[in-house]
Amino acid sequence: SDLYWRENQKKKREKEGRKRTNMKVNLASILLILTYALPLGGFMVTFTLFYLGDDSFNGTKQTPDVPLSFLSDSINYYPGQNIGALIISTGAAFLVSVMLVRHHEINLRAKQFLPSTSPKRVTVRRVQVAALVIGIIAAIGSNGVAAFQEHVNMTVHLSMAGLFFGGGTLYILLHVYLDIALQLESKCLRTLRLMQGIVLIFTTALTLVFNRIHVKDADEARVFIQISAGFEISTFLIYLSYFMSHHANFKKLDISLRADDMYPSHPAGRPLIDKRV
Repeated sequence: SDLYWRENQKKKREKEGRKRTNMKVNLASILLILTYALPLGGFMVTFTLFYLGDDSFNGTKQTPDVPLSFLSDSINYYPGQNIGALIISTGAAFLVSVMLVRHHEINLRAKQFLPSTSPKRVTVRRVQVAALVIGIIAAIGSNGVAAFQEHVNMTVHLSMAGLFFGGGTLYILLHVYLDIALQLESKCLRTLRLMQGIVLIFTTALTLVFNRIHVKDADEARVFIQISAGFEISTFLIYLSYFMSHHANFKKLDISLRADDMYPSHPAGRPLIDKRV
């Protein structure tokens, strides 16, 4: 009877095989869209609330005293503070996911076009790893900006903002190098990203320079604040546009999730290993 059961199970496996439930989802483009659409939409909401001065929930009315304010000014107090923390923390998670996908994509492309022992391949690999680490640090910095508002701890807030903007700019510059070195994209896209990288160098630096200028005259101080805020917002928008430019290659990527449901080979209660003397 045991031999008959074994043969019967063998025939059943050959006939039915393994029962699988495959769930195939294309996530690359969805992750990319969420990476730039969520922060953009969130800051549009917080800036709207900020300029409307709708902070009556906490008994104060935080109306800006300048026409153009920093991004972080809109998430300093409730309800912008809570909205900002939500969108930044969620957006940072999507950002890291996209960075990992991009890292894996470049790694696969490099294997196709460069020998594993070539010096260029070694350099590309080091730049890849450095860019990924710097990108993750930048994402952590964005969370720090939301966690430590200006009125809570200005030093930590500015340090985290420096990590985000400095790390984000350096991440993009390193990937511009990878695009040029490996010629992964079309010439048009490579040129576009190169221009984005060059502009980012200036906007990031000028944001810091004008933010550090201190003058005694209040009107002049407000002018410098607006100029610095304008460069900061420009840097942020260039970040978003950079990730938007990846739609062409992300559409070609396929991220699949597969769940396998395997029936046991033996009936319930029967030992998996049958020892007999």
